[in-house]
Amino acid sequence: MRRIVTVAAMLLGTASADVHDDVTSRVRFNETFTRTINTDVGDIDIAYNGVSFGSSDRQSYASRMYFSHVQGAADLIDDFATYRGITLQRCKDRDIRAFDVGPSVLEDERLHRLVNWNDPELAGGWGQQMTGLYTPSDDDSNRATIYTDMYHPERSRIITHEVAHFLYDEFCLERARIDPERFAHDFEDYYESHIMPSRRISY
Repeated sequence: MRRIVTVAAMLLGTASADVHDDVTSRVRFNETFTRTINTDVGDIDIAYNGVSFGSSDRQSYASRMYFSHVQGAADLIDDFATYRGITLQRCKDRDIRAFDVGPSVLEDERLHRLVNWNDPELAGGWGQQMTGLYTPSDDDSNRATIYTDMYHPERSRIITHEVAHFLYDEFCLERARIDPERFAHDFEDYYESHIMPSRRISY
């Protein structure tokens, strides 16, 4: 049984950038910085916004964990694609705007309205607590947006799931008629079994 609700949005009507700006305008972010991570599938620029406290000379544990799992997921996607018989060719080169927040932010109904709840993989998800959300970039933006619940006990799965949605779009896998939620769930499980035991973050 799926214990966490992690989803990708299908954008209709209102620009998602406006929604994200409105939703996060009253959130106090204690840690904000931009970093480029070098991965096996190319560089990814991430503008990180987290509610955890870091310091001028040391990132918080939450942000270090976040970047560790993004790095691990991006480095593992090629192996997963080979395992699934999928040919990868990067067709986009976008940045990520990351919001690492508490669960109350993800309860905002404006975020729930961005989601395609008609996807069979999300059946019964409406009204449940979301723990993660991915939205692709708008037409006038080259930046995707990812929300993650930084307090959830299955945080590694949440991060990996939403990064899988990002990579799905980066490689235009909709052309192969692969369901994005099924892909993200399968990759999440693959990551947990192949890489998680070796990704322990020190304080």
